Amino acid sequence: MECLPDDALLAVLGHLGNRDLLVCRVVCRHWCELVGHPDLWRRRTVSDLLLRLPPPCCRKLVLSYGNLGRIGYLASTTACAATQLSITDLRVIDFHHAGDNFSSLGLAAIIVRQQASLGRLRKLSLSMTDQPEDHNILFDLYAVALGIEGLQELEFTDVEAGAWVETSWSAKELLLSSHPDWPVVQPSLQVLMINYVALPFEVVELLLRTHAPTLKKLNTGYVLSETNKLAGLVSSIPNLQELWCMPMEGLEQLLECHTLRSLRIVIPTYCKYPETLGKTLSSTRSLLNSATQLTHVAFDYRLCNEFEEEEWWGKDLVKSLGAALPSHVASLEFDCVHYGELGPVLVHLLDTAPHLPRLEKVVFGDLISADQLRDLARGAPSLARLTVASLDGCLCCSWRKVCDILNASPLLRLTIESDYCSDKCTNSCGCCVVKSTKGVTFKSASSIVQHVSKTRRCKK
Repeated sequence: MECLPDDALLAVLGHLGNRDLLVCRVVCRHWCELVGHPDLWRRRTVSDLLLRLPPPCCRKLVLSYGNLGRIGYLASTTACAATQLSITDLRVIDFHHAGDNFSSLGLAAIIVRQQASLGRLRKLSLSMTDQPEDHNILFDLYAVALGIEGLQELEFTDVEAGAWVETSWSAKELLLSSHPDWPVVQPSLQVLMINYVALPFEVVELLLRTHAPTLKKLNTGYVLSETNKLAGLVSSIPNLQELWCMPMEGLEQLLECHTLRSLRIVIPTYCKYPETLGKTLSSTRSLLNSATQLTHVAFDYRLCNEFEEEEWWGKDLVKSLGAALPSHVASLEFDCVHYGELGPVLVHLLDTAPHLPRLEKVVFGDLISADQLRDLARGAPSLARLTVASLDGCLCCSWRKVCDILNASPLLRLTIESDYCSDKCTNSCGCCVVKSTKGVTFKSASSIVQHVSKTRRCKK
């Protein structure tokens, strides 16, 4: 090994994991220097505890709330320059260190500012899980995140803010005016994801106005006010290709966004403002009726178990796609929180599928019976890929029907994500007490026969 040149040693060390590199570091002084070479770490993901080393750089730095109390100082002063920074599970609950309280949000702002100063940061992901008492701390974190030059992706996730945004935003004017030097950066963001988060509209507006020239993918989050204005801002983004949003007033303005190809509509548990429900649904249907530029549409239902079917709103939105002439929708996706929620939506999908001549792919994240599977395949003659969460029943009981479906549609590829066989077997197949299918794709009837035969042999 001593005769090998450094380039060869680096090539060998590049195949080792992070823990093994730490072991190699103590072999000798020369190896210690090699382990610290930037080329070894440039494409690696580094966790918070490795900052004690520290590596000179990394592809992604992942920090979690549980370790911030121990390595907070290291993370806020490290010279390890990351291309991606992810801080998860941020909380307002204070760290107790030497009798002093310290907010994880404040520490996160310092860490982000340090990484931004190193000049390599291109993607920032922040996940927070409880509400702040001091909103100035939260705005400090926003200000740092919004002021990063060259940032390409920004993601806020899982902020449990829905209950407090409207009650505490009465002081928002004061909070915004307390930042006269609100950061001004050059447009650079290509991806902005506000996942299930209710950010103040002023922050969302600033992001959209600043980065409109470069944005390509956007999730607007749970915007509870100024929806008409928000729709206007989104429609003015010249190169927007993918959008996630709630149904909202003014959504028909997106017809002016000719580059938009993918749309995901997130339907929450209930309508926050029932008095505007009619206008909200009308605007959403107008967009789906006339947006012939769309090729992928997804419906994400965030429903509760206790919700009654008659209380649903937006369950028939898919029908609006059938009125778009000519429709270019090639891919449809339906998602829900719990199994058994999308039954009413499936009824409308079966009615709409014949009016979507270019439909090639459907992802249905709920239970579906073999008969409904047959009706969907018949109604969409161009369908080539169908993914379902699970069969209502089990594949062992329905395999003959599924074989008939694949024989009638030789181009169809059927994927069953997870088929948990019921303990109430309708056909006494004897296999319904085992898990028969998980993420299996069937390309023909013979593949189903082979799978069912194998399952039954395993059962015996």
